[in-house]
Amino acid sequence: MGLEYIDIDRADNESGPHIHPSISLQSLVHTRHATTFTETGQHYGSTSSASESEWTPGVREWLVTTYIAILVTMDSFNATIIIPLVPNLSLVLAEPLENALWLNTAYMLANAASQALLGMLAEGLGHGPVLLGAVVLATVGTGVCGGSPSLPGLLVGRFIQGVGGGGITSISLLIIADIIPRSHQSLFASYMLRAQVVGTVLGPVLGGLFVEYAAWIWVFYSSFVFCALGMLVVPFAVDLRGYGPAEGHGMWMSMSTRKLRRMDWIGGSLTFVSLGSLAVGISWAGTQFRWDEWQTLVPICIGVALTMALVLYEAIRKFNVLFSPAVFRSLTGAMLQVGGFSHGLMISTHLQFLPVYLLHIKSLSPAMTGLSLASLTALTLPCLFLFQKTPAFQTNPSIAVWSIRAGWIITILCTGCFVVLDKDTPTVAWVFIFLAGGVGHAVLLPGYASAIRNVTPKYYYPDREGWRRGGRKIDSVSSLTAYYLLRTWGMCLAIPVGGCVFLNQVAQSLDRQMLDGSTRDVPMGGIGAADKHVYVDGLRSLWKVFTGISGLGVLSSVFL
Repeated sequence: MGLEYIDIDRADNESGPHIHPSISLQSLVHTRHATTFTETGQHYGSTSSASESEWTPGVREWLVTTYIAILVTMDSFNATIIIPLVPNLSLVLAEPLENALWLNTAYMLANAASQALLGMLAEGLGHGPVLLGAVVLATVGTGVCGGSPSLPGLLVGRFIQGVGGGGITSISLLIIADIIPRSHQSLFASYMLRAQVVGTVLGPVLGGLFVEYAAWIWVFYSSFVFCALGMLVVPFAVDLRGYGPAEGHGMWMSMSTRKLRRMDWIGGSLTFVSLGSLAVGISWAGTQFRWDEWQTLVPICIGVALTMALVLYEAIRKFNVLFSPAVFRSLTGAMLQVGGFSHGLMISTHLQFLPVYLLHIKSLSPAMTGLSLASLTALTLPCLFLFQKTPAFQTNPSIAVWSIRAGWIITILCTGCFVVLDKDTPTVAWVFIFLAGGVGHAVLLPGYASAIRNVTPKYYYPDREGWRRGGRKIDSVSSLTAYYLLRTWGMCLAIPVGGCVFLNQVAQSLDRQMLDGSTRDVPMGGIGAADKHVYVDGLRSLWKVFTGISGLGVLSSVFL
């Protein structure tokens, strides 16, 4: 989420990019709070000073951290609050399920694309103005959703919400990297991760309560609380004047147009178009159109081709890259990113399709469905606190690696157990399986965060001017931003892939019963209780496929 470099130009007429450790882009942290992304051009390395080890956060640092926590909570809250609503919304709006699933797909797609694009824009215009713009976009998207009685309007609002949420995530990481010394960055990044988990827990719970005890439109109105907090606190937390003070000149630096021109806009655009094409093609496959029709094949082929072009372009581009090749240069680094992508696929699929089982097979209320989903996410908070307070976990890389392996083993076992769930499964049984799945996710999240910090090798790659000006360092922060971005990609693709598998199996089951085999005319809730086994068949096919996909995560953990 964001960029794999911290590159601060001071003027358009300078001979090359520099990194000035004594300048904070937010003008909130004085020289003693300088970032430790200080590179020595001769030795290609950096050392922590004695003052850094004695550094303590001040009021302004805590204010910025609190503000970031509010915003990332809003992002994860917006991403998950609609989950209990989607299965029933297709019935309320008289829309097929594959169309209703786009409410989450649109949000995640916009989120994944805007992380890169707005992150680059923030490096050129300054973090404060772009962060404020992201909050405004999230607020506007919430308003559009709240005032839209139809699915097209909701999709537009969700897309705008997602653009704002993605910008919030990427810029928050950049701010942490800018104002917090490296020795303390893992602690403050964990605060951001905890805030994300809080939003993920609150989203389904409050969403279910609103759907059952209020009107479904309150699912969107509730987000205005976070929007209001974000708009009120932003003038006090970040500087809105622009990029930052020019070092040694006592003046405020203007926008660096040279820097904006050198940003990887092609890579960011390819990211958005490739993900969008893949999502459209996969979601249409077997539902809107047959697999062998051009309407299905063309978007998928375009998405695959553009993804390959993105990888090739980033490998050839040697400066200001969206994806630095050094992040994937070692087997360990590559497997960490593959694992992050796979985990995004799994957690998104669990959160999106387990409510279908609870609502339409077990006939639980939306409120109980939201509370049940908390078992998949709530355990992550105590695990984060436990791992943060355990010195051995912070200093011994092998513990993080083994926690990742254990998490994937639990995840693949639980996903396989989802196959046996049906309408006769006892409550104790499915609750136990849900809790076990929550343990898997609770172990994986802090495990990856720690592994990226402790295991990722350090590399250097040249700037435009070459090695003599000092290589750009690829370290744990670079790998962390790539991990967040790839995990979001996985969460985005999980919804159309899962929907394709589930809906195709439902259509086949309906065909066998001599019913209408097209899911386009069968919204969720349109089939009676006697046909619950149709949904059981669809979910079983889904869990079989994703049990195999979770095997990719297990395999990636073996090579850590």
